[in-house]
Amino acid sequence: MGVNIEFKVLGKNAPGSALVQIKRKGSADKYTVPGIKVYLVGVEFELEERNIVGFAWEQVATGS
Repeated sequence: MGVNIEFKVLGKNAPGSALVQIKRKGSADKYTVPGIKVYLVGVEFELEERNIVGFAWEQVATGS
């Protein structure tokens, strides 16, 4: 299993941007091999209070 995690601070970035960045950069591509589950995880923090305000994950298809 592979996990790719991206942290973002909101205020500078739009909601959902952590997961979008992982996909855009293709940083999980090297882990997409047959038989390996790969998860993308985006965590977003609020700038002032430093609390988690967004969390999204997705399993990407593994190679065949």
